[in-house]
Amino acid sequence: MLAGMAKRKSWYAVKVQGFITGILAEWRFRREIGMSRWGSTIPSVLAAVLFLAASASAGPLTWVVNGQFDDGGTISGSFVYNADTGQYSSVDVITTPGSTRSGADYLRYPCCTYLANFLVFVTTTGDLTGTPVLTVYLLSSMTNAGGTINLATAGSGFEWYSEESCLDVFCTDGTGAQRYVVSGEVSTTTIPEPSTFLLALPLCALIALRRPRHNEPRV
Repeated sequence: MLAGMAKRKSWYAVKVQGFITGILAEWRFRREIGMSRWGSTIPSVLAAVLFLAASASAGPLTWVVNGQFDDGGTISGSFVYNADTGQYSSVDVITTPGSTRSGADYLRYPCCTYLANFLVFVTTTGDLTGTPVLTVYLLSSMTNAGGTINLATAGSGFEWYSEESCLDVFCTDGTGAQRYVVSGEVSTTTIPEPSTFLLALPLCALIALRRPRHNEPRV
């Protein structure tokens, strides 16, 4: 999936580069033949394209999580987080065995806890009593801009950074053998895909540049 998105980014970058090169070439040509009124229009078009490219809405991002427990176990996997809606999806996170716990395969984020800086992963649906739960705060909130964020550990000022078992049916708290995160991070290299409107801008700008001029004086 990441490879596919990287491919789309590469394709888009080439298209934008070609568009800007073409605009600049036509601007120089029109300047050379005396059509100076385009001198202020072209920079404006380019500025608009670059501004919209920088502020284009990003979609949900795939975050990769890696971490280490104090008992020798590890955390690895990925999940999708949409900062616009606050929803998690496509959870696939695995913890490996250590001296305290045997590890688990986490596939879900429980209902109604959609904090952007708090990972709560469970293994199943229905009655969660006694099932594994991974609860880890992040040192800052995830956004659709992506990046790298460290996991909370002892001394970081956050209360939850551990793996244990669910206390009750809704997993409102933890119980049983507990192990603590000592290092780790979440990160993403996913490139937000440009909106359809942004992809259409080059065509619109070229159409505007090629409009026939009216009421020009005859020579």
